[in-house]
Amino acid sequence: METKVNYTLVGIFVLLLFTAIVIATVWLSAGLGSQNYKTYLVYMNESVSGLVLDAPVKYNGVTVGQVSDIELNLKNPRQVILTLQIQPRVPITETTYAILMEQGITGIAFIGLQTGEPAPLLIAHNGQKYPVIPSQPSFLMMLDQTIQRLSDNFNDMSNSVKTILNKQNVQNLQKSLTNIQEITKNVAANSQNISATLTDLKTLMKNTAAASNQLPSIMDSINAGSKSIQQLSAKLSITSKAINKTAEQSNIAIESFSNNILPETYSTLKDIKQATRSINGFSAELKENPSMLIKGKAPDHPGPGE
Repeated sequence: METKVNYTLVGIFVLLLFTAIVIATVWLSAGLGSQNYKTYLVYMNESVSGLVLDAPVKYNGVTVGQVSDIELNLKNPRQVILTLQIQPRVPITETTYAILMEQGITGIAFIGLQTGEPAPLLIAHNGQKYPVIPSQPSFLMMLDQTIQRLSDNFNDMSNSVKTILNKQNVQNLQKSLTNIQEITKNVAANSQNISATLTDLKTLMKNTAAASNQLPSIMDSINAGSKSIQQLSAKLSITSKAINKTAEQSNIAIESFSNNILPETYSTLKDIKQATRSINGFSAELKENPSMLIKGKAPDHPGPGE
């Protein structure tokens, strides 16, 4: 009897526990399902292979929502339209962008959100049902694009090399190498002459350096001579002005001498000449008649009719 009672209690306990688990599961599911989300759209311009429904949406590594829908853009088949359900408290701004990422080595794809400078919150524009978060290429896509560009560049380089290394260019290159070899031989044969030329060039450079060192003193001497010539020119200019002034004064003196002194001198000389004639006449008369000193000069004989 005691054994039957124990089994009955255990059965009742298991049934109650199972019922509690079912109720808790339903309640939690109802609670999660009733949580409010904001809907956003993302247009991906690449393959979203590995991304599944309910894949997480992470904002700087923090899960903030999930992918609720994945569909092909029928207007542009190269695009995939993703519908994201994101918690309303998450600040999705105009600088926020979405990237397709993979988690660790497992390769599980998810949508990563990142943002740039602070900006206003993202809203739906005219004609849009939900706000559209812009997308950027994923790491794999950028790697693929980089590899493709490298491949294209390598192909271009290969084609360029093929174009350069044609038969004619190879022959020209061989001729150039032969000429370089001949030039090398000639340089080796004339190494002594080249050494002598370099020595002469070195001597010339030393002489040029010495002359360059003397150039400042020469320029100082030239500047000093130029200053002396300028001073001499200034003195000559002053002397020329003095000579001109003296000449002007001399002209004035000569003009005054000609106008005033010469007439008087001429008159005086005329008087002296007349006095000399009178003295000569008196001397002649005295010679003929010495007694005139005592008797005086005889009166002149009267003329006819006197």
